[in-house]
Amino acid sequence: MISRTTRTLRYIRLACDLLSLSARIITFGGLALSASLPLVLWRRAGRIAKICIAAFALACSSISMMVGLNAARRRTVPARREDRQVVSRAIDLTYRNPRWAAENPSAVSLFKPDEEWHDYLNADGFVDQYSITGTARLGTDRQQAEAFDVIVLPSARYHVTELAPVIAQLRNLGVSAALGFDSNSTDGMLAEAERFSLDCVRMAEYTSAPGAVLVMNDWGATRTYLESARRRGSKIIAKVEGAQDFANRETLRWRLPYTFADLVLLQGEFDEQNIMVDNAITVGSIRTEQILDAAERRILEEPVRPAVTNFNFAYGVHPRAESKWYRDVRDVHASLGYRLHVNVHPAVTAAFVDGRSSWPLALDLETSDVLISRASTAIFDALAMGRRVAYFRPEKEMVWQSVEWTTGVPSIDTPRELKEFLVGRNTYWEPRAGQEFLKKNFVSVFPNVSAVERVATAIASGL
Repeated sequence: MISRTTRTLRYIRLACDLLSLSARIITFGGLALSASLPLVLWRRAGRIAKICIAAFALACSSISMMVGLNAARRRTVPARREDRQVVSRAIDLTYRNPRWAAENPSAVSLFKPDEEWHDYLNADGFVDQYSITGTARLGTDRQQAEAFDVIVLPSARYHVTELAPVIAQLRNLGVSAALGFDSNSTDGMLAEAERFSLDCVRMAEYTSAPGAVLVMNDWGATRTYLESARRRGSKIIAKVEGAQDFANRETLRWRLPYTFADLVLLQGEFDEQNIMVDNAITVGSIRTEQILDAAERRILEEPVRPAVTNFNFAYGVHPRAESKWYRDVRDVHASLGYRLHVNVHPAVTAAFVDGRSSWPLALDLETSDVLISRASTAIFDALAMGRRVAYFRPEKEMVWQSVEWTTGVPSIDTPRELKEFLVGRNTYWEPRAGQEFLKKNFVSVFPNVSAVERVATAIASGL
């Protein structure tokens, strides 16, 4: 008896063959049409009509050539690639559903040891490493089948760093929690999970419906799983991360951040003014509290340079302004005899930026007197460290239009103002002024309870 999987694979192969045949028909039909039709109509056409016919023939030839090349490229793909698709699908099904594996021994018999399949399937980068080695590195079979109360779904490495203490605190409250990983996860995220010895699951195999899913981004790559989790009865909880352009004034992306979640955990005053949802709790910022504590205990590195520039024109933000913004900063440094030191956002590929730092941004902030930046969470970090901040926004961005920037933490709109600010860097500066500005406008700090405890308590209460 033919198994359901084998039958499905045959249907898929038949569909691929039909698509390939259609591509060939389109190719030869397009060539014939582009060659014969103009010849028939050419003699009877006027000048304008001849121009239209020539343009039509050129367009048909171009389309036919592209379709033909694409079909040829598909035909030259090695047969092993199809085998990889079959095996990858079989592995996914088996890890997700042990009963399926028991009913389809022929598919399971394809398996080899994880390391060998990893080499075989990843030979041309076809399958992400988590798809094969994930079970060994991201939890046991028991953990994959366990129904955790909370699944934490990070979108970046620092999400893991910030939320790891929350998982530990939830455990103290009797709430089980684990990190979830998918094909968008990075080695850095996995390394952080291993550093904190966290329980982890692969979302491709995790079929239990958790009581809640905790994220720091309820848009983008996590959205598909969040929609699925909600349909299965899970509550969506979102913790606001750093500086946000809530109204998409600068990012020009239709994100609608923190509008999908059932419960939103806010950082402070600015979030409260801009996130209009029914269910929201102000909990502060775990990351900012950790930096404030390090500054209070004087365990940060001492500054070794006048300034660091945070170049973060990422995700299509002000593409026409980025070059001039950089040149203004560069010229101000040159006029003062300062060495340019630029920390470039990982998503930025601007080749014109010189003086790039090879250090992590956090270390650059610690070792610099001044941060020069447009809107960024780096401003929060620098203020928490007690560093001076030049919010340089010659493009008049409106991310923080409701915040009144003080003389101690100014909003700088021109290169001349930036130069005057940097020249005065050796004047008396009280770090607590910047820290109080941060706490008043952006991040609430509660004297008797930490942000970790407030986040964990809010989650546990919402289950």
